[in-house]
Amino acid sequence: MQLHYPEQMWISAASPDERLVGHAAPPKSVFHNPRSQVSSDHNTAFLLTCQPHLPRLSIDEACTAFSMDDLRAALGDFFSGRSYTNRNGRHIAAPNCSLPFSHVHMWNKFRIQQRSAQNPLSLRPAQTVEAHPPSPALPFGRGNTVLIVHESGELISIDDDKRYLVAQVRAILQPVTDPMSPPLIYVEFFNFSNTHFVNMDGICIAVPAPKIEMFVVQRRLRSNGQRLGDVVRLDDVRDIVQLVPKFGGKVSPSVTRDNSLEIGQEFYVNSFADKEVFHAILSYQ
Repeated sequence: MQLHYPEQMWISAASPDERLVGHAAPPKSVFHNPRSQVSSDHNTAFLLTCQPHLPRLSIDEACTAFSMDDLRAALGDFFSGRSYTNRNGRHIAAPNCSLPFSHVHMWNKFRIQQRSAQNPLSLRPAQTVEAHPPSPALPFGRGNTVLIVHESGELISIDDDKRYLVAQVRAILQPVTDPMSPPLIYVEFFNFSNTHFVNMDGICIAVPAPKIEMFVVQRRLRSNGQRLGDVVRLDDVRDIVQLVPKFGGKVSPSVTRDNSLEIGQEFYVNSFADKEVFHAILSYQ
């Protein structure tokens, strides 16, 4: 397996005898770190720091710190084994349900690295996914968006039976148990737009919007208008995606880089963020 860092690859090909002066060595592969987790399809690796950013919080402290009133119920459903589909996306566990643990470690970020969509033997540069709690500087917090495998998602390829969803990572946590449980993330879901589907051999496939060639997603909401979130495994993440708000004819002057994901309800999945993202998203088609 080889590392796939475009700058170094281009320089080595264009000028084999050229030496980089003053540059750090290429970063190490997340796949090769003994503490990393690897997805079930072996295409994505994840790494948390040894020391949590917020160690050993009680469940109530975690709920308060990240403004997630339904975290305990979401954890109760996850550890009960009740699937998302069987409970129709609702929290069956009570808001004050008992859990097989009392504390969680929490992180503000994790590292992720994927195999190249163009050459599976090469690795893309590692990236960071953030999930910061609300603060005076960030009233909404900061949660990056990812593509996850999820039972309530949509098929986006006739050749892939996995179902995918776009989700915003709100919290990264690990229950304090003995032995330790796998890392989890609390996410808020986005639905693929129901206006952009095709029927192929009797199978409904989500497709990008015509002409613009980007998927359209919308916030998944409960009947009361609240965002619908749940707990999933960290290794359900498949890729980082960039969402672009669908502004329409006029952009509100109140929109900033820190609140654009929070104010908007409909977004484009940016297939053109970089070459790897373009080929990765196309590879699902």
